[in-house]
Amino acid sequence: EEKEEAGRTCCFSQEKEQGILTYCDHRYAQLPVFTKYRPQKVRSLILRPTADLQELKPGILIAVSEVISGNKYLRVLDLSGCGITELPACVCQLKQLRYLDASRLDMKELPCVENSLRKLVYLNLQDCRSLGSVHVSFGMLPSLKYLNLSLCVRLTKLPASFRRLRTPRRHCTIDLSGCQESVMVQFNSELQGEQTQTEKIPDPQPDQR
Repeated sequence: EEKEEAGRTCCFSQEKEQGILTYCDHRYAQLPVFTKYRPQKVRSLILRPTADLQELKPGILIAVSEVISGNKYLRVLDLSGCGITELPACVCQLKQLRYLDASRLDMKELPCVENSLRKLVYLNLQDCRSLGSVHVSFGMLPSLKYLNLSLCVRLTKLPASFRRLRTPRRHCTIDLSGCQESVMVQFNSELQGEQTQTEKIPDPQPDQR
């Protein structure tokens, strides 16, 4: 079955599209945001920003959503710095997603992810400097083990549901370095559970192939 899937998928490597090295096979794709390629059923997807991102900003969310929508079995999704200002709705349909890098995005809030992303283990929101709120549903993600909110400088409060992430059974590692003092105070006084300190999150290297 995997061989048939690979045969149906356009494979290309060592090409440059919009100045970005492009690679794709039936498991892994690294592409610019505005790509002519439409990979199907890959397991890992990396979307890279282009030099003229600001000029093309109005159409970025649509372009990103179109690429993601054809890959419902994604396990790794890297959207870091790709220029979107909100998390695409289609991300919530990725039932197999384990790793989501949404760092360095100009998002003001995170949407409701209730009853979705149930297998998500790692969520990176580092340096989302416009992020002002996190939806309560993120504290209810059942498989989340690593949450990076470092340098989210406009974040002023965490949802009470984050306490669930810090029980001994769950023990989700949360990085709040560089956040406002009010967030740190709230976390230490209200949300710690039986844990005693926030921790810096290592940058994992997911198996993208």
